[in-house]
Amino acid sequence: MSTMEVVDSEGLLTAIIERKWFTSKIIFTAINGFTATYYQPSFWGRAQVWISKDQQVLITQETRGFSQKDTFTYADLTYQQPYLLLLSFLAMEFKLGRRRGAAV
Repeated sequence: MSTMEVVDSEGLLTAIIERKWFTSKIIFTAINGFTATYYQPSFWGRAQVWISKDQQVLITQETRGFSQKDTFTYADLTYQQPYLLLLSFLAMEFKLGRRRGAAV
């Protein structure tokens, strides 16, 4: 299992990001109990999603074919999550990391 810690500007732990071996799902767990999972719902699809632990889609990230631009769609939530911007940044970082790995 691969683990990464997210800390704030004062060095305090904000969240933990985990990826288990032999799976493409990435789990984000904040210290206040908020949990979200990042994965690609379809092998053939061009979309990746962040879902909450109650299976509600928070963010959908989609890439058009032969394009370097991604489109983010945020769910119309009844409550605002303070982590949506951080999850969007992490989604781009995961995507760029995969592109870098494929280019090598």
